[in-house]
Amino acid sequence: MRTENFARRCCVVAIPTAASLAFAAGEVIPAPNATVTATKTSNAVPVFRMDAFQADDIVVPPSHPPIDQIPPLPMPNPEWDIPDNLGGPGNALFYDQTTGQITEIPIQPSNSGLTGEVGGSSYVGADGFDSLADLYGPRGFGTMSALTDAQISTFPFRMNVKLVNEYIDAGTGAASYFVCSGGMQDAEVVLTAGHCVYKRDNDSTGNDFGFADRVWIYPGWDGNGLTLGNPDVLQYYGWGTSSGLGTFTGWSVDGNFDWDMGLVRITRAVGMLTGWYGWAWGGDCTINFYNNPSYPSESCGSGSLHTGRDMYNWNGNFDSCPGNQMHINTSPGCFTALWGGMSGSNAYYFVGNTRVAHGVASNSNRTTSGNYAKMWESFKNYMEDTFKPSARGSSLDIQSLQTRYAESVVTAGNQLTGGTAQMPNPTNNNPGSDTYGITVYLSTNNNISTFDTNIGAGSYTWDYAAMQNLTLNMFNVTVPIGTPSGTYWVGVYLNDGQDADDSNNDPDLWDAHQITVNGVADPVANSASAPSGTFYHGDTIGVGYNVTNQGGDPSNAVTVDVYASTNTIISSFDTLLGSFNIGTFSGQQTKSGTLNVNLPSTLLGDYYIGYIISASDDVNNGNNTAFDATPIMVDGRADLEAMDITSLESVASLGGRLDVQFTVVNTGTIASGAYDVDVYASTNTIISTFDTLLGTFNRPSLGVGGTSTVNGTVAVPPFMAPGNYFIGMIVEGGANENNFADNISFDPDTVQIVDCQVDFNNDGLLDLADVVAFVTGFQNHDPSADFNNDGLWDLADIVGFVNAFMAGCP
Repeated sequence: MRTENFARRCCVVAIPTAASLAFAAGEVIPAPNATVTATKTSNAVPVFRMDAFQADDIVVPPSHPPIDQIPPLPMPNPEWDIPDNLGGPGNALFYDQTTGQITEIPIQPSNSGLTGEVGGSSYVGADGFDSLADLYGPRGFGTMSALTDAQISTFPFRMNVKLVNEYIDAGTGAASYFVCSGGMQDAEVVLTAGHCVYKRDNDSTGNDFGFADRVWIYPGWDGNGLTLGNPDVLQYYGWGTSSGLGTFTGWSVDGNFDWDMGLVRITRAVGMLTGWYGWAWGGDCTINFYNNPSYPSESCGSGSLHTGRDMYNWNGNFDSCPGNQMHINTSPGCFTALWGGMSGSNAYYFVGNTRVAHGVASNSNRTTSGNYAKMWESFKNYMEDTFKPSARGSSLDIQSLQTRYAESVVTAGNQLTGGTAQMPNPTNNNPGSDTYGITVYLSTNNNISTFDTNIGAGSYTWDYAAMQNLTLNMFNVTVPIGTPSGTYWVGVYLNDGQDADDSNNDPDLWDAHQITVNGVADPVANSASAPSGTFYHGDTIGVGYNVTNQGGDPSNAVTVDVYASTNTIISSFDTLLGSFNIGTFSGQQTKSGTLNVNLPSTLLGDYYIGYIISASDDVNNGNNTAFDATPIMVDGRADLEAMDITSLESVASLGGRLDVQFTVVNTGTIASGAYDVDVYASTNTIISTFDTLLGTFNRPSLGVGGTSTVNGTVAVPPFMAPGNYFIGMIVEGGANENNFADNISFDPDTVQIVDCQVDFNNDGLLDLADVVAFVTGFQNHDPSADFNNDGLWDLADIVGFVNAFMAGCP
């Protein structure tokens, strides 16, 4: 091997020659990152589904204790090293946690003839950004320093993970939890220490605990979210859970530190986000400059240090390479020794621009000795030829990761813009070009599912390579206006049935984009109804309304203004019929009812009845109007009122004439049209058509507000019984009149109706005809000619007639 000095790195980096550099047989190298723009296929306005989330399964956070309260897995002391009874690393041991089966895989001796090798498909992560933060800063294994959040969140330090391991006592069933460190070695593979995945301590049965029951990995953990009550806020890349563990019998059986190396297979391709290390096995460990990030979690004598919440890095050259170990001559101190919690952390060095993991932290006496197990050839072969391919799989399995939009706060009804989603193919499958359907969902929790609110559908077309990350540039989506104020999550869902596994098509937890929605009130006038037909001034009609607050937040009081319009454009310029307060609305509440309004006299003709709603917090006035599409006919009514009638004479004779004066007023809203006034004589003040009709006056139309006073003469019928009578009138109804209560009037002073005895022919005149009639009756002994009613027809009757005739009648 040749070496080359990189002055700006302040270190010597071993670069393998082309002859010595080899990759594992059949290894699939990650394809370059790619970007494609998704196309929106649906422009439908999204509707918030409040009931959608009732069927949604909330992802249960990890069930282990708070991370900062979990002790480190005890880092072995180098004095405990057990002799190499197997004569080497032994066979690979794989624990399939999905089936519970443990398989020992025989490892054939290598015949490659190599003493060391570097390779592996190192990958920088989804964003393609290398911060180069491990090239600068303090140098030397005596200067361990804490990393900032900014450093942890970027490559390369984000490749390093915090492990939480759960072990179950086979005798008692009790769970024990410990923490370790590790480094990403593939999209779904973590490289760590053998003692972090296989615990050789005896449990209550006297046997080894064996493989961990469960392992959680937290890449680039920033030390926050300790209780895991809000798993979505765990930074910087959420977590993954194990599905399989691997180590070698050189560790599980012998407990030999030379072979203290293990692997974790996880179910989330978080390595596609963080990137992962290449690998190196064998070779001289003293000639390279190493970095070693980790999460020290063992008390070092200072309460504020090594709490397990901080990622530290130290770097330098190893002092020696005893056996298959890489040794540092440490010294006592928090920053100068290897501590619990650092177990499994990767020691890596540069090959060109590639970082290769060469060993994992294994054992320490916390003072003078710190040791790392160095990767060996058969481990590399097992990892590359068996473990990684099993994690990757050969069937296409696209995972939806890291949905992000530009906005973290949005008002309901507005768009989320500038979105991206990571859609990697973390498998060895190399499909042809295809089009993939996607759906953007809005959820009240961080478990995105098809039960959530669909806020956008689209697709993208891409020819995936094996092990390729794809960044989708997303179309804008609208947060439904009916979304209540609160915290929500948005995720790009790969539609089911397009790859081998639908269970990881949803971007849950950290992968979902958290937003705060400021809800709004948006009352909407849905519909209006009015009765059909013809109606008149003063009539009351019921106007039906149906109003929905399509906003998600409660509204202030809503006012309904009812209008009559000559067209279908209802506005405040139309005739206001009434205003009504229908109260406040809760989010997405609908109210309906009937509002009674009167038709004013200003309306005449066809009108559309509608309404306009208003609320002080309404965000959209463009949907506040509704009307009935069928107009109503509005007409006026005349209202003739009999103001008064006066008899101009106090005595009238049967068959005679009576002068009267009467006044009529039209208090209606339209002209009355021609009408009649009937004058009656009544023995009481209740004037009706049963009384004696004295005469009818035909009157012309009376305009609105008009008054008509008439002086006229009526005839007193001769058949009436003499006596005192009230003279009254009844006014016939005018056009469309419906109020007849004021159409009758009478003179409170009575008129005396008398019988004029000398008006023999009852024509109301005293003339020769009456004389002739008297003489004829006298001659015929008619009782009417017995003037003094003595039963005799004599001179006295003639004198009486002449005197009365000369006196005249009333």
